[in-house]
Amino acid sequence: MTRLASADIPEQVSELKGKAGANGGLTATVSFKMPEATASGVSYDDNVRLSAEIKTKVETKKLENLAPGAVVETEIATANGSNEISVQVICNGFMSKVSRIDVYAGLDIPAFVNDFSATEDEQNKSITITWKAPTEGMHEGGYISPEGLTYYLVTVGSNLQLVYTMLGKDVYEYTYTPETSDDKLTETYFSIIAENEAGRLPENRIPMAMCVMGKPYTLPIADDFSHGNFAYSPITTWAVDESYLPTFWQVMDPSEISSEYSSQEGLSIVGRTSSAGSRGRFSLPKFSTEGVDKPVLSFDTWIGMSTAPFKVYAETFGTGLVEVGSIIMSLTESGWTPCTFELPAQFVGKPWVCVYFDAEFPSLQKYVMIDNYSVYDKKQDSVNDILPRTSGSIVGVDGGILISGLDGSDLTIMTIDGRLLMKGHVSGNEDRISLAAGFYIVQAGNNKAKIFIK
Repeated sequence: MTRLASADIPEQVSELKGKAGANGGLTATVSFKMPEATASGVSYDDNVRLSAEIKTKVETKKLENLAPGAVVETEIATANGSNEISVQVICNGFMSKVSRIDVYAGLDIPAFVNDFSATEDEQNKSITITWKAPTEGMHEGGYISPEGLTYYLVTVGSNLQLVYTMLGKDVYEYTYTPETSDDKLTETYFSIIAENEAGRLPENRIPMAMCVMGKPYTLPIADDFSHGNFAYSPITTWAVDESYLPTFWQVMDPSEISSEYSSQEGLSIVGRTSSAGSRGRFSLPKFSTEGVDKPVLSFDTWIGMSTAPFKVYAETFGTGLVEVGSIIMSLTESGWTPCTFELPAQFVGKPWVCVYFDAEFPSLQKYVMIDNYSVYDKKQDSVNDILPRTSGSIVGVDGGILISGLDGSDLTIMTIDGRLLMKGHVSGNEDRISLAAGFYIVQAGNNKAKIFIK
């Protein structure tokens, strides 16, 4: 028989767990395993009996005559809210270190509403919000009843403080008409939260949704980002789920990543990620296609081995996202490439349309680069006339370029990768220059053009 020294204190309990009482009851079920040895490692004989003292702030409970290694389960009273439950082993008057666990018991604050959905109306003036009651509390194990909850619309005021508008009890739909300007688009943030006797979510826990509301732009629109900001705004980034969080988009000079990415205007929208396998999404400003016969999206993008594949979607009232095109990497060629997608018939004659770019980033060395986008009516607008330019023109012709109306202007011709081919002056009112097939960046005076020669 092993004799225990008086200094041999018991080891702590193991496998300590706690579960709140059902239906908000102010109790907790606690389970644990008694030690089989002292803290110094001396094993107990089978005939040794231990005690366990379980405490909350409202009850102390002592269990006697427990065998070493016994699995114990007991119920103890709690207060409403967070409860620290402590368990201590006692043997021959010696006490173990205290083991602790936190259990939230009783009525909890409602957590997030379920099945939240927000849909802009056909005129882009109001938002129909629907949801279902929350079924979980803010704390793990906390109880709520999904019935009898009071709901609030949460918006952001002009002073950036949250504004709460009571909607009533057990309501699950609301139409929100935000205050927006009559002549511009605005990112509008809002949320729906629930309240019961325990309270409502603190401000730092409220998830905010966003819709772009207000007056959509009239076509044509175009932007080459040459001034470092947006000619039309807002251009909006979206985190659809957690896989979108590591991705960021910015207007920057892509040659800062590598000189081979040098763009015509120097600046582009660049998307990249800090985590392989993530996704990214941004949207262009909303525009109207009323009075438009054939809406067309045009943009330049870098295509090569470093291209992150992306899809282009369009959306209007009642459609959801509809794929209109896709871009993949190229293993054999690289360079800035013009892309044009005609929007399907369902997007013709609409008060608002939104275009999204949604990308996959399989590695940190994959990028999306967008430059020189435009949206216009194929039947009425010339893509060359959308961006403001000075008088004169630079166009591609068979076997070269034709520069008109720019006699005497400084002339620079570069390859798409930034290699200088020619520097001089335009000769005559119509100057034709022979070039091999490929992409070129041509600047004559204040006119710039990205030309593809077949």
